[in-house]
Amino acid sequence: MEVGGRTQYKTRVQGMPKEVEKQLERMISDFLWNGHTPGVNVETMRLPHTEGGFKILDIEARNEAIDLMKLKAYLDFEKRPKWALIVDHLLTLNIPKSHRVTSTGVAENMFTQTWAAAKRETESCAPAGIRKMLATAAKYGVTLDPRNPSEETKLDMPLWFHAGQNKEKRPWNNGARADCLRDNHEVHTV
Repeated sequence: MEVGGRTQYKTRVQGMPKEVEKQLERMISDFLWNGHTPGVNVETMRLPHTEGGFKILDIEARNEAIDLMKLKAYLDFEKRPKWALIVDHLLTLNIPKSHRVTSTGVAENMFTQTWAAAKRETESCAPAGIRKMLATAAKYGVTLDPRNPSEETKLDMPLWFHAGQNKEKRPWNNGARADCLRDNHEVHTV
């Protein structure tokens, strides 16, 4: 449909606010029903023709798919795009004090470590597109869950705020020992 072709590239590049999503959904409905009240609910209209639907574009689902593909590129540590480094930096600036990350140099990636960045607009200096990508990741439960990691992958994991640390034991991420290991001995990975 015309709406998909004209909006989805810009959405990939710039993101799409919720208000615009709702406005586009309304425009599609008005076009299909000539401004009258729809006689069929929107879920039925999204079905394929063979199931009695109009196969109309689900803008919200498409935008979430775009966010998940952005997240996939962001989490591809072997072929990382340059923008991912900027995102990492912005997210480390948004770590709530409750995570007790005293040195921003130890915070590398919230998906491989135990800290999380603030996602609310009032608490975060990250752009709306990044916040939306993180919200979509949270909605679909994106976490670090390697099935059978290689030894190289295990050794490349960050030591500080390690995602696999025992939650019942007190972590040694901060303090004199941790500072010495980080600053004097340059210990960063497992």
